[in-house]
Amino acid sequence: MELAKNKQRIILFIILGGMLGFLLLIYILAWSIFIQGTAVYGTDFISFYTAGRIVRLGQPQELFNLDIQRSIQKNLEGDYYFSGGSNLSQHPPYLAPLLALISIDDFKLAFTLWTFVRILIWIACGWIIFNLLRRNKFDSLSTFFASAGFLLFYPLFLSILAGQDTIFILLGLLLWQTGIIESNAVKTGLGLAWSTLSPTIAGPLGLALVSSRRKASVWFFLGCSSLFLFTLAFIRIGGIIDFINLMKISSTSSEFGLNPESMYNFLGFLLRTFPKFELTAARQTAWVAEIVSTLIIVLLWIRNRQVNSLFIVNISIVLAVFFSPHLHIHSTTFLLLPAINIMIRLRQKNWTNGLTAVSLYFVPVISILQFMSAFLPPSIGYSIYYFELILILIISIQLYQRETVHNFKE
Repeated sequence: MELAKNKQRIILFIILGGMLGFLLLIYILAWSIFIQGTAVYGTDFISFYTAGRIVRLGQPQELFNLDIQRSIQKNLEGDYYFSGGSNLSQHPPYLAPLLALISIDDFKLAFTLWTFVRILIWIACGWIIFNLLRRNKFDSLSTFFASAGFLLFYPLFLSILAGQDTIFILLGLLLWQTGIIESNAVKTGLGLAWSTLSPTIAGPLGLALVSSRRKASVWFFLGCSSLFLFTLAFIRIGGIIDFINLMKISSTSSEFGLNPESMYNFLGFLLRTFPKFELTAARQTAWVAEIVSTLIIVLLWIRNRQVNSLFIVNISIVLAVFFSPHLHIHSTTFLLLPAINIMIRLRQKNWTNGLTAVSLYFVPVISILQFMSAFLPPSIGYSIYYFELILILIISIQLYQRETVHNFKE
């Protein structure tokens, strides 16, 4: 019997190793080919590069000045033109000093330096995931393959290829989630404060935290206050006003590289499902849905304020992601958090070791399917994403119900 189990483990890890090796090889080849062409000039990195160049000019207070952003991007090489004249640089300025260091004259070399910086954060995320799994009864080999699978998630790779700051946000959310698991108020609060790099994701989670976790809320407030004071000192009041104006543009416009019809949120779903739906009406509907989903998240946390349920976290992440007002495929990276939670809870409760083993395949299989869908009609890619969302939600609800019954019996 023991020999048969060892044989099954060997086969499991050989298959997993093959899948992960395939993904890693594809990613390395894709990045190598990508950096040699002109497509890099059409990525979101141009907005981060623009922010870095403005700071290098000694004008951080003009960071969100749309006219200056247009003038910098107009002078770059490449044949790409964004409607509206700019790919908006609209992220909070926490990373601007770092971007100034890497935004040298050579655009492609700057992109390469930015990639290396994000690989360091990628390794840090892997370390957090690895230690989290080890503390939750995973053996070394399973932990390695699970961590590698999470780090090779296809949307996360796309965020690297696009020059996005997604990995920094993921770092904050991982600290937030780890803090919840460990009942560490400092890690929970500060991690979520850093995640305000994406206000649309961190906003609903922040409201839930403030409504239900007093100690963590204090650290969240301190973290957000520190970041706000840095922002105020760095870009001044005028820069904050410019930032708010850009937020208004991004919430109403379809230009500036925003492409709402291609988004992976509820707004994108509406526009693709009902092509005749006017953009303004669709946005209003999506905002109402965002408010409702935020209320649901807050109520879930208030109701479970004494419980660190991983599945309340799961449902919150799924709702925050899908109903986010602005969400492209790279931001679906945050669905890694509920996937990690499901694997942890399966292992903790030992409900079924078979399911725990199968869960090791989930992220690599989804990643391979998403990669393959890039060569198929876009509807296939969206369908895979919806399947992933629904599956995570169903499993989370089922495990939460079993957990509730189990705890009641104890």
